[in-house]
Order: sequence, then structure tokens, then C-alpha cells
Amino acid sequence: MYDSFPVDQPTFSVSVWVVRADGSSPKQLTSNALDVEPVFPPDGSQIAFGCITGDSPEGPLEAIYVINSDGTGLHQVVPPRAGLEHPGWSPDGRSVTFNIEPENAKAPDYGSILSVQPDGTGLRVIQPRTPDLKFFKAVWSPDGRKLLSGCFDTQAKIDKICMVSPGRRLTAVVSGPPGVNFPSWGPDE
Repeated sequence: MYDSFPVDQPTFSVSVWVVRADGSSPKQLTSNALDVEPVFPPDGSQIAFGCITGDSPEGPLEAIYVINSDGTGLHQVVPPRAGLEHPGWSPDGRSVTFNIEPENAKAPDYGSILSVQPDGTGLRVIQPRTPDLKFFKAVWSPDGRKLLSGCFDTQAKIDKICMVSPGRRLTAVVSGPPGVNFPSWGPDE
């Protein structure tokens, strides 16, 4: 699966596509929008993606949509909000997580990690920003009990990688080097 934009179109758009692992049978699932960052849940039955919808005084607006892998059942699960970015699935496929960009202090919940069920219900903050840390690009551990997340340390002015146990403990596991980004779990974690 990937997002793609045609260069020969009169208006700019980004679409979600699926393709077999051997490159055959490409199928366009969305069109005429700015659909970005598509992600599969573990069972591959659906795709969550961001849709950039415009601008607001609080910054760029993005929504989250879910569509079945065959292209049916497109529906919005999070309406457009300022600073929304980086959708991802929990390992059990029961929630879609995302963050609100940490550098956008005008956006509600900026620097926090949120979660919503794939039907659009149950929207909640699972890790609010703290006075010292703002979060971005969270990914679930394979067992679904914790997340790794980029976390900007507001005192030291550096990015770190934090291990987040929603509702419980928060631990910085990597401090620097500058530009720490894209945390990921190994298969044995």
C-alpha cells in the first residue's frame, strides 16, 4: 500500500493505492483529495489514513478516514483538526492512534497522543503532553501494552524517544542525538 500523486493532473491530489507484493494488480482506493500516511491494521482488513482538508488559524487541518482494503466502506473516524498527524493501528486492530503536532501550541491537545476506535467512537487522549515533554510519532509495542514515541524535551530542547505505558509510567529511553525520529519496535519486544 502507498500514497501517490499524479504529476500530469491540473489539480494536486494524493491518493491511497494497494498493490500485491510482486507489484501486480495496483488498485486506487481514493481520489481527488490529499490522502496521506496510509497504514494497515495487523489483519490487513482495513486502511487508516490522514486526509489534509485545509487550513485554520490553528494550523493545517487533517482528518482520519478508514476504508476496507477492497476499497469499500470509506468513512471518517476523526473530523478535521489542527495539527493531526501520523495515524497508526494498535496491534489488536481495535484503535487508531495519532498525535497532534508538538510544535503547534495553537492546536487543541498539541503534543499529545490520541486514540479512536475504527468506527469513530471513543476518541480520547491516551498520553497528554506534560510540562516537560511533547509527543509525536507513537507506535505500539507488539503486545499492545506500551508505545514508543518521539518526545520533545522542552527543558533540554532536544528530541528523545520515550516509552509510554498509557495511564501509568513514562520513561525516556533515548536522549539525543539531535533529530531522533521514527521510533520502531523490534519483533521480540
